[in-house]
Amino acid sequence: MTPPNLELLSHNDHSALLEFEKMNQTWFESYVPARETGFYSDSGLTQHIDDCLTLHQSNEMLPMLIKSAQGEIVGRINLHNLDLDEGSAHLGYRIAQNKTGLGIATLATRKIAILCKEDYSLKRLIALAATNNIASQRTLTNNQFRQTRTHSNYTRLNGKLIHCIEYQKQL
Repeated sequence: MTPPNLELLSHNDHSALLEFEKMNQTWFESYVPARETGFYSDSGLTQHIDDCLTLHQSNEMLPMLIKSAQGEIVGRINLHNLDLDEGSAHLGYRIAQNKTGLGIATLATRKIAILCKEDYSLKRLIALAATNNIASQRTLTNNQFRQTRTHSNYTRLNGKLIHCIEYQKQL
């Protein structure tokens, strides 16, 4: 497989991103809490992009799109709670349902870890994976993330309490 490209979120991607999010909404909501209803509108997504880029400008977030060699959005990968003084950030990602099982998340995670170290001088990445999300756990362990602890009752998803495993990677 050709490695995916990571690109900074941009308003130029608005239409393709809205289509990506709508097409995968049910899939994503089976693993993570639902976004607000207004998110799935032109104005809601515009506000989301504005918010992400504002946080990026203040070095609090790195919002990236994962694109195929053909330029199709196949996922998202973000750094949030970016702390340049401490040298750490939290990692999150989501892959389109029809692109799972292809190693995209593993390759994108590898790429962003290199970017974190080389461009941001980060020393540590932190990620959470639900205890029932084996694919996400595998992505993290395949990228040398180590389990550090379990967060019981971390969030509620579809009426059920979800436990998450915290992973860390030293860069």
